[in-house]
Parts: sequence; structure tokens; C-alpha cells
Amino acid sequence: MKERDGQDGRGRQERADAVDREMAARLLPDAVVRALGHWWEVNASAYADGTPGAHAIRYTPSRWAQIVPWPKALAPASAGGDAAVSRAEVA
Repeated sequence: MKERDGQDGRGRQERADAVDREMAARLLPDAVVRALGHWWEVNASAYADGTPGAHAIRYTPSRWAQIVPWPKALAPASAGGDAAVSRAEVA
């Protein structure tokens, strides 16, 4: 991946940013937004903290090294490669 994305992973971030822009330009239909709202009303009680805590995302700690103080619960900012963090861990 590093060869295609460059040493700092900018290629991957640029692609993710392009997807975000495209998604913002193609908003969900009102019926879908209402359906999601209904789903949350029905399922919110399953998540005591109000969020799907088990959901995790991948991140590259070294790209966030400028954040101080660095949370001890996260992978070290100097770690190479990717790590994962869940919504519950963030909260």
C-alpha cells in the first residue's frame, strides 16, 4: 500500500476525502432518513451509551502524532501501521 499511497498514506486519505465529497453531494432520500430514524428509535435501547459501541474504525496513529496529550488507551502515536478504535473506547 505504501508504494501506491506514498510514505505518509496521503493517497488513501485523498481517496477517502473524494468519497466523502461524493456522499455529501448525493444525500439520502427523505424516506431513507426516516427509516434510519425509526431503526434507531427501535434499537437505541440495545446500546446503553447511545452508540453502537462495538463498531470500530481503523486509523494510523502516526498521522495523529501532533495530538497532545495522546490518550493512553490508544495505540502509541509512534506505532507503525494501522490500529483500531471503537466508539466505546472513544467515549
